[in-house]
Amino acid sequence: MAAARERLPPTGPATHAPPRRAPRRRTLAADVLALQRTAGNYATRMALARQKGGVTQPAPAPQRPAPSTATFTLLVVDDGTTGLDAATLKAALDIVRNTLKTVTAASTDPRVKAGFDVKTVTSIPRGKPRDLGVRSFIVYLMAGQDAKRAWELAEAHIDLDHRERKTKEAHFKKQLEVEGGVNSEWLPRDPRKPSKSVAIVSTERPAKMQADKKKGPKMAGALLGDVILHELGHATGAEHDTGLMSAARIIDSVGNYGHESFSATSSAAIRARLENLAQRTPPPP
Repeated sequence: MAAARERLPPTGPATHAPPRRAPRRRTLAADVLALQRTAGNYATRMALARQKGGVTQPAPAPQRPAPSTATFTLLVVDDGTTGLDAATLKAALDIVRNTLKTVTAASTDPRVKAGFDVKTVTSIPRGKPRDLGVRSFIVYLMAGQDAKRAWELAEAHIDLDHRERKTKEAHFKKQLEVEGGVNSEWLPRDPRKPSKSVAIVSTERPAKMQADKKKGPKMAGALLGDVILHELGHATGAEHDTGLMSAARIIDSVGNYGHESFSATSSAAIRARLENLAQRTPPPP
């Protein structure tokens, strides 16, 4: 057998690879400089983007983040004696929620855009809520058109002049007959303070409509919802107008009823009042 050949090392120039350098350890100062460069580059790009035709455009105004919950609360009080079916009340409150959402969504104030939380309760303690007229609004549902009862409900939450009780009760009676509801308002002596109000809505006509097979809960709910919105419109700055703010919301019992909407004028007035209220700090609970 032939002897195994011995492998010899190459005779050319040395081919050893240079030793690897350890990675450079970054210092805090280097990190800060890198961050400053990144921020500076971004600011430069934004400034160039705002320049059109040699004119520097104004920087966009900072946007206030929208609240995660509703800014305002509507408390609809049904003590169980109103004669309303659950279906009628649901149809009414669906209309109330959807209409208020349409109005508040058009505001430029994120707090107003957050809208209303519409709640049904069976009662409200006297003198509550503390933020009545700022963040909270009350609508009592009442069977019949008892003006004395309407006075008592309003007087539990706002200061009414008892010397004017007979005059006020006569006004309540007329409004309940013509509009189906009334909004009783208290105006502070100090104009810097917000007014307070309590609305009372009669369920007499809606209760009759829901029992009519040709009308039923859907039409009864449309009428009830519109009267609630009408009185809330008064509480939030709207005056008599077309649409939902028409002076007469009650229809003849033999007629049909279709849901209305706030006019552009009424919607703008409501948004303006809510935007003003959103800037106020509500009293503690």
